[in-house]
Amino acid sequence: MRRAASSRRCVTARRHWSTRAVPTAAFTDGEEEEVQSTHIIPFLLASTLNERGAQYQNTPNWSNNVVVDGRLITGQNPQSAASLGEALCAALLA
Repeated sequence: MRRAASSRRCVTARRHWSTRAVPTAAFTDGEEEEVQSTHIIPFLLASTLNERGAQYQNTPNWSNNVVVDGRLITGQNPQSAASLGEALCAALLA
Protein backbone atom coordinates (compact mmCIF):
# COMPACT_ATOMS: atom_id res chain seq x y z
CA MET A 1 0.00 0.00 0.00
CA ARG A 2 1.43 3.39 -1.01
CA ARG A 3 1.18 6.04 1.65
CA ALA A 4 1.82 9.76 1.51
CA ALA A 5 4.63 11.06 3.68
CA SER A 6 2.15 12.65 6.07
CA SER A 7 -0.05 9.56 6.36
CA ARG A 8 1.76 8.41 9.49
CA ARG A 9 0.19 11.37 11.26
CA CYS A 10 -3.34 11.03 9.90
CA VAL A 11 -4.22 7.42 9.17
CA THR A 12 -2.29 4.41 10.44
CA ALA A 13 -1.74 1.24 8.45
CA ARG A 14 -4.89 -0.23 10.03
CA ARG A 15 -6.94 2.78 8.90
CA HIS A 16 -7.37 4.22 12.40
CA TRP A 17 -7.38 7.99 12.66
CA SER A 18 -4.60 9.54 14.70
CA THR A 19 -5.27 13.23 14.16
CA ARG A 20 -5.05 14.33 17.76
CA ALA A 21 -3.50 17.79 17.97
CA VAL A 22 -2.70 17.94 14.23
CA PRO A 23 -3.40 21.44 12.90
CA THR A 24 -5.27 21.12 9.61
CA ALA A 25 -7.58 22.90 7.21
CA ALA A 26 -10.32 21.26 5.15
CA PHE A 27 -13.63 21.97 3.44
CA THR A 28 -16.13 23.20 6.03
CA ASP A 29 -19.42 21.40 6.53
CA GLY A 30 -21.09 24.53 5.15
CA GLU A 31 -19.01 24.39 1.97
CA GLU A 32 -19.97 20.74 1.52
CA GLU A 33 -23.64 21.72 1.89
CA GLU A 34 -23.30 24.63 -0.56
CA VAL A 35 -21.92 22.36 -3.30
CA GLN A 36 -24.63 19.81 -2.49
CA SER A 37 -22.22 16.96 -1.85
CA THR A 38 -23.43 15.89 1.59
CA HIS A 39 -25.51 13.07 0.09
CA ILE A 40 -22.50 11.78 -1.90
CA ILE A 41 -19.63 11.80 0.56
CA PRO A 42 -19.50 9.15 3.31
CA PHE A 43 -18.80 11.69 6.10
CA LEU A 44 -18.31 15.40 6.64
CA LEU A 45 -14.57 15.92 6.94
CA ALA A 46 -14.66 19.00 9.18
CA SER A 47 -17.00 17.36 11.68
CA THR A 48 -14.97 14.16 11.66
CA LEU A 49 -11.70 16.02 12.21
CA ASN A 50 -13.24 17.83 15.18
CA GLU A 51 -14.64 14.58 16.59
CA ARG A 52 -11.20 12.94 16.28
CA GLY A 53 -9.46 15.73 18.18
CA ALA A 54 -7.65 17.47 15.33
CA GLN A 55 -6.89 21.16 15.58
CA TYR A 56 -9.25 21.96 12.73
CA GLN A 57 -8.71 25.55 11.65
CA ASN A 58 -11.29 27.07 9.35
CA THR A 59 -12.22 30.49 8.02
CA PRO A 60 -15.53 31.70 6.57
CA ASN A 61 -16.78 29.61 3.65
CA TRP A 62 -14.82 30.02 0.43
CA SER A 63 -12.00 31.99 2.06
CA ASN A 64 -8.33 31.37 1.42
CA ASN A 65 -6.97 29.26 4.29
CA VAL A 66 -3.77 27.24 4.43
CA VAL A 67 -2.38 25.51 7.52
CA VAL A 68 1.22 24.29 7.67
CA ASP A 69 2.38 21.83 10.32
CA GLY A 70 5.81 20.51 9.48
CA ARG A 71 5.49 18.44 6.32
CA LEU A 72 1.70 18.43 6.44
CA ILE A 73 0.28 21.29 4.34
CA THR A 74 -3.50 21.55 4.01
CA GLY A 75 -5.88 23.96 2.33
CA GLN A 76 -9.54 24.58 3.01
CA ASN A 77 -10.92 24.85 -0.52
CA PRO A 78 -10.04 25.78 -4.14
CA GLN A 79 -9.54 29.42 -3.11
CA SER A 80 -6.57 28.20 -1.07
CA ALA A 81 -4.78 26.62 -4.04
CA ALA A 82 -2.35 29.45 -4.81
CA SER A 83 -1.40 29.92 -1.15
CA LEU A 84 -1.02 26.18 -0.71
CA GLY A 85 1.29 26.10 -3.73
CA GLU A 86 3.39 28.89 -2.24
CA ALA A 87 3.58 27.04 1.10
CA LEU A 88 4.60 23.86 -0.71
CA CYS A 89 7.34 25.67 -2.64
CA ALA A 90 8.61 27.25 0.58
CA ALA A 91 8.67 23.85 2.28
CA LEU A 92 10.56 22.25 -0.60
CA LEU A 93 13.14 25.04 -0.62
CA ALA A 94 13.63 24.95 3.16
